[in-house]
Amino acid sequence: MENSLYGAFASPGGVLAMLLILAFAITLGILWFLLPFAVFGTKPKLDGLKEELQQVNQNLQLLIGELRQERMSKEDYGEDVPRNIRATRD
Repeated sequence: MENSLYGAFASPGGVLAMLLILAFAITLGILWFLLPFAVFGTKPKLDGLKEELQQVNQNLQLLIGELRQERMSKEDYGEDVPRNIRATRD
């Protein structure tokens, strides 16, 4: 009498296929377990980047304001300001 489980995987190819399926399932299970840690681990880093970007934007707005004031004061005192960089008055 032949064992039915042994009969299903009696050939070397059947055993190899079963081992590959088992290895794939284990790998998938490990990755599925680690996924939430990867997602929640990146959130603080993204929040830090967001704060840095906001600071950079504030600094750029300050620089733009200073450049506009400088160009306007040069125009008011009649200094030569090239046409392509003339500040527009809002």
